[in-house]
Amino acid sequence: MAYQNKKEYRVRNWLAKKYTTEGCSANDIAKLCGTTQSTIFKWLKKFNINTRAVGEALRLKHAINPSYNRGENNPAWAGGRTRGTHDYFLVYQPNHPNKNSNNNVLEHRLVMEKKLGRYLTKDELVHHINGIRDDNRIENLELTAKNEHKLRYRSGYQEGFGMGNNQILYKMIGLEELIGRTV
Repeated sequence: MAYQNKKEYRVRNWLAKKYTTEGCSANDIAKLCGTTQSTIFKWLKKFNINTRAVGEALRLKHAINPSYNRGENNPAWAGGRTRGTHDYFLVYQPNHPNKNSNNNVLEHRLVMEKKLGRYLTKDELVHHINGIRDDNRIENLELTAKNEHKLRYRSGYQEGFGMGNNQILYKMIGLEELIGRTV
């Protein structure tokens, strides 16, 4: 909204109404009037209008706009793909029926769901064939049941824990000669 008089912040009643009653931030008022935030704070102080503490200002901002700084509105937004625990990738999917408490779903499960054209059940597990947990190419993924996965791959995981992840990886991709050496 463009104002005829951009220096309205110099009128006590107008500034008090915007800041106190409407809950606008000093930054919002500054943008509205085409000035700086420090100028607005100067006039708030001049008119003896109590300013908000940072914590109160953030609570108010989130109350007015609950999606403020969340998801795509966050300046650090990286497309919704993050690395989670154990080197698995997570993808932000707030409408997915199997999302976690942070609205994320494991990327390898999403890749398999896309291939199958349906959601996976809680009893279905996606296995990384080459053992590399962030390699989510469809040719590296295999759908198994949870109980079947434990039986089929237990020895491989035990071997991996005994040898170390890099050594088992070298063995799997055919670089056995590196196992005896320090890399």
